Amino acid sequence: MATAPGNRPAPPDFEPDVRIRVLALESSSQASWRLGAPERTLLLIDSIDRHPVLAEGVLELSLTGPTWSLSRAGSDAPILSGKGVLSVRAPRGDRAPIDFDGRSVGERLELVPRTKGEGASSTRFDLVSDLGIERYLPGVLQAELFGHWEPAAFEAQAIAARSFALCEAAYWGPRRHYDLVAGPASQAWVDLEAGERARAAVERTRGRVLLHEERVVPAYYSASCGGRGASAIEAISGHEGHRIGPLQAREPDGRTCCEAASVRDWSIEFDADRLAKALRARGRSDRDDDLARIARPVSITVDARETSGRPLGYRLTDVNGHQAVIRADALRRSLGTLPRLDGSGPAALRSSDLSVRIRGGRVRITGRGFGHGVGLCQYGAQAMALEGADARTILERYYPEAKIEAAWSSAED
Repeated sequence: MATAPGNRPAPPDFEPDVRIRVLALESSSQASWRLGAPERTLLLIDSIDRHPVLAEGVLELSLTGPTWSLSRAGSDAPILSGKGVLSVRAPRGDRAPIDFDGRSVGERLELVPRTKGEGASSTRFDLVSDLGIERYLPGVLQAELFGHWEPAAFEAQAIAARSFALCEAAYWGPRRHYDLVAGPASQAWVDLEAGERARAAVERTRGRVLLHEERVVPAYYSASCGGRGASAIEAISGHEGHRIGPLQAREPDGRTCCEAASVRDWSIEFDADRLAKALRARGRSDRDDDLARIARPVSITVDARETSGRPLGYRLTDVNGHQAVIRADALRRSLGTLPRLDGSGPAALRSSDLSVRIRGGRVRITGRGFGHGVGLCQYGAQAMALEGADARTILERYYPEAKIEAAWSSAED
């Protein structure tokens, strides 16, 4: 039997935990963070000396070089300090969330130096929350969707986000000390204080995941596909687990998608000489001689497209007639390094589905959608829900060939 790709696990038959990197903290003599709450007792354990300490009330966390230190708020006298992993737990029987700087971020926390173990020299630390996946998901929905959106859109998002989290944990679990990032690198997450609509959607879909050939689908999603979906193999990576039907670019079917989205259509302008400089830098970085030689471009046109019509690559022609081809995602990243002509600084472009017009020294980019365009289109899901579609119908459209099945049904005691 062939080995399954590392990002497509078999569905678990019980609710698993996931580790979320909530914050990345930098060591600084000026910075400190509040941990805990009045009249709350926490169990603190330094991974190196393993000596547990019980501390009541609000604590203050400070980072100095590779060392962390905890003291009672308002006091300079540390009650615990170290260089290893700091574990923070509530005493047995206390399941209330632990506060970190005013946010309810988890029930089991770890402060992990980027370089672990004795003699660690890193000045960067990760705050990692260990949560049951059903406890984690409402905060994802709260961050990813607008609170007034339809229940069916929330339920479709819950199933997609649960599937995505399982796949991320399967891939990253053996490779690092967290499975997911609370942000664009994985999926957005606020904390444990989610609204009723988000909590209800997670509860109604408890344990339900997307499967293809008995493996979980890494269910990518983005805000708006601009009406043209992308394939994971092109837009995300060439990972073997992306070569499946549910993650291919959708064939145009004549139906509207995210038509009313405020982020569907957009435009910005850049300086042509700055663009040429960024493209040459990209060429040197990628060891692409043609791109490294590009002068001021006079045209940028689509070189290849997905079946949906979404661009895969662009052909550049410069003032000397020299040509180069660049992948769509690489062009998007290059443009994201440039200041804009309206005076705003560099910022990531909303998508790589672009059309380009060059006049003199000005490059005008007109784009479609927001995000990579793979899988679920959130604005499209909301549009379908407003028309009466349920979560299953929405997911069938955005992940064709995938099945929805319940991997587990109830939380463990």
